[in-house]
Amino acid sequence: MCFCFGTPDLVELRRRGFVFALDGSTVTDQLELFRAYGQGLDAPNGYFGENWNAFSDCLLDLDWIEAHDVFVVHRELPHLSDEDTVIYLEILRHVTLTWADEETEKRHQLFPDFVPHRLTVFFPKDLEAMVLSLLGKSGP
Repeated sequence: MCFCFGTPDLVELRRRGFVFALDGSTVTDQLELFRAYGQGLDAPNGYFGENWNAFSDCLLDLDWIEAHDVFVVHRELPHLSDEDTVIYLEILRHVTLTWADEETEKRHQLFPDFVPHRLTVFFPKDLEAMVLSLLGKSGP
């Protein structure tokens, strides 16, 4: 899984790729989350879905971002309902694993215009147990 726990060096991450630092304290519902991602990832017209399926699709299509490495850094989790928090984390897990999949690299070999990305998601260290528990995991 491409989840990391701890406080990364944002200057170093920016040197390596594209960084979106999400201040979850300002996000209290799905639409605010989608808007934050649209703005933070410089999505075309700021659009980043209006439902969970569209949000996932947007994360799987980062073609407007030139950098190979994309980092999402949480200062804290978004303040969503428990159900939405689990859905959000499951989407992040699915997307990070999909971008890391061998099939994605094969697609790049077949279609050189396709730019694969590596999505890495950071959470504060003190949220590790909660995130893993919500995902039903005992470790990364």
